[in-house]
Amino acid sequence: MKIKILKSKITLYMNNIYLKNKNLKLDKNFISKIIKTLKYYNINLNGYYSINIFIDKNYGIITEIIKKYNYQYLKQIDTKVKIKKNTFLFKIKDILDINSNEKIYKYKNNYYLQIDKNIIKYLEYFEEICYNTKSIIKLKNLIRG
Repeated sequence: MKIKILKSKITLYMNNIYLKNKNLKLDKNFISKIIKTLKYYNINLNGYYSINIFIDKNYGIITEIIKKYNYQYLKQIDTKVKIKKNTFLFKIKDILDINSNEKIYKYKNNYYLQIDKNIIKYLEYFEEICYNTKSIIKLKNLIRG
C-alpha cells in the first residue's frame, strides 16, 4: 500500500496483490479497516470526511480521504462515501517507450496507458497512476489501441 498525504487529502493506493494479502474486500467493514490501518501509520482521523473509492479490476482500489470539517473537541469521524468503478491509467513520458498494443490516450499534451494485467513489465516508464479518468477516456483522445 502506498500512502500520499497532501494538506487535507490522503490517497491510498492498494493494488490487487496487497488486497489479497491483507484479505481486504470492499464490504461494509472496508472503511473501518482502512481507518485502523491509518492509525498503524500514526495517521489519526477526526472530523467530517468525503471518501471516494475508485475501483479498477486490473489494478485494485484507490481511496481518497478528503477532510471537509474538523471537530475540535470530539474524537469522532463522520463520512460520506462514494464508490466509483473506473479505468485506471498510467501517465507515461513517451509512447515510443511502450512496445505494446495497449490503449494509449493523449490528453493535455500528456500520454496515458490503460492498465492491463500484462503491463507490469513497463513499470519503470510510469510517472503516476491516474484514477479519476472520465475526461481522459474519450474516443477522440485514443491514439493507439
